[in-house]
Amino acid sequence: MKILVCKNKHCRNNQTEETYKELMNYVEDIEFMHSSCMDLCDYGPNVLSFPDCTFYQGVTKDRVEDLIHQQADDLRHPKERLYDESMEIYYSDPMHRRTVKLFRWHLDKLGDFEWRTIRESISIFKDKYDIRGMALTFPVKMALIGTTRGPDLPKMLQFMGKELAFQRIDQYLSDNKYRI
Repeated sequence: MKILVCKNKHCRNNQTEETYKELMNYVEDIEFMHSSCMDLCDYGPNVLSFPDCTFYQGVTKDRVEDLIHQQADDLRHPKERLYDESMEIYYSDPMHRRTVKLFRWHLDKLGDFEWRTIRESISIFKDKYDIRGMALTFPVKMALIGTTRGPDLPKMLQFMGKELAFQRIDQYLSDNKYRI
């Protein structure tokens, strides 16, 4: 299991530091890293687990063991919190699918799939194709995790790994091939 922990200090229930320290007791069982804001501040501490790409809320130090042993279903973020109608455009607009497809091709050329390399690659990609704001991040997040919320793209991609990221992108492209 791999876990990304939101370490944003603005979360309403800011016990993230204690949660992160508790995860250190499981360093032989899991891999974990902090991420940027997951845009779910009212429900923290928030984590995203891999390979299942599941968001959990309220993961205090007392619930870390439950999370590690996959006994924290009650902490899963509800789907309606992660997805709303406004995100449908990332499935229906062909331009977003093209952006995701082109970005996948760009990622495939990377030898090193470490978050700093990915961050640099994203910057180059955005400059090369004149993509501004979240016009890359949101469609790619939708392809990877089905929501525009969640951690920063470079760390999420590193934690997913190239194989899982490409599986999820390919599934997104396949599922939305003829969607209008």
